[in-house]
Amino acid sequence: MTKRGFGDIVWCVVGDFNSVVDTSERRGVTSGVVNSSSREMREFSQFLEELELVDLPLIGRLFTWFHPNGTTMSRLDRVLVSLDWFQLWGNPNAWVAPRD
Repeated sequence: MTKRGFGDIVWCVVGDFNSVVDTSERRGVTSGVVNSSSREMREFSQFLEELELVDLPLIGRLFTWFHPNGTTMSRLDRVLVSLDWFQLWGNPNAWVAPRD
């Protein structure tokens, strides 16, 4: 996938991507699962690079998904923006609300 067909518009893509960029974005996951997801991490990083998207830093929490038993957590929800976003709105962050 490339950005070529989308023109020079400002992008903001928000969602649950079910992928992580780095092993630090998962906790409580067995090493076998982390090792098997290295391809997934490479592909997701390549997706971000090819579309020239920046993953905004989170404020409030490091992780956005938690297993009900509380032993496993991941950063799956993301706010991705194009580089042009920073020219218009400076240095934005994504705020993660506390879980209720």
